[in-house]
Amino acid sequence: MKYEMVFFFLAIVLFIPAFSQRFEKPVEQKDRPNAIGFSINIPMGSFSSTHTIGFALDYTRSTRRYEKDTFTYKLIHFAMNGGVSYHGGEKTATAGNEFTYGGYINIYAMAGIDCKPAMPIVINLTTGPVMSIYEGNADLGFGVNLFSNYYLSPTIALGPGILFRKFEKTDALWTSIFRASYSF
Repeated sequence: MKYEMVFFFLAIVLFIPAFSQRFEKPVEQKDRPNAIGFSINIPMGSFSSTHTIGFALDYTRSTRRYEKDTFTYKLIHFAMNGGVSYHGGEKTATAGNEFTYGGYINIYAMAGIDCKPAMPIVINLTTGPVMSIYEGNADLGFGVNLFSNYYLSPTIALGPGILFRKFEKTDALWTSIFRASYSF
């Protein structure tokens, strides 16, 4: 009987306070490792003399959450980026004849890193294969995407960037971009 009283007393002292505590449900944070971007592409250098301002649609996935107010202890995370861009051809006069360059399409799938140096800013650097389609001919090459995202809200970001494309037997193609993205 003596041991039963000690056990009952310990149960009251240890277990009842544990069950009488008020637990708050943790706030669920929606993961946003995906982003869809739309950009206006401005050709630079010799590319600007043959093609017009274009546009692109891309998808980015990261091991981090894309949001304005999230900050992790890791500065750099793995990222993947893929998309398609299009530039229309310029009209030019050659030897008194009108000539129009064909439309230029880029399709790319790249891997790389993203870095969050400050709270609302994420910088992406990806590199990988690029396929260009020009006047019905396809060519494989190498590309680099560098763009920044400044988060205006938890899901909307804006920022500038630069694209580099290199194909065999051609000059390097440089493009500056202004990108808007939506994270989900």
